[in-house]
Amino acid sequence: MIDATYADFQRLMPRDAAPSLEGARNVLDQLAAIGTDVPSKDVKDYVDLGVIDSLKRDGYFARLQQTYPVK
Repeated sequence: MIDATYADFQRLMPRDAAPSLEGARNVLDQLAAIGTDVPSKDVKDYVDLGVIDSLKRDGYFARLQQTYPVK
């Protein structure tokens, strides 16, 4: 069971671990659907990709890929 769960994690998780904006929109929609007060419908009010974007620009993820290639 653990191996299957980890295999799914590897398959589904982006290499940069960036959250999906589509997934975040879905969460906001689901919260609103169950009556939770959602002050803003703008995903960018909740998700900040600035750090991940900066790491990409700096080549951090590219260096990780070279050091630890996907098998």
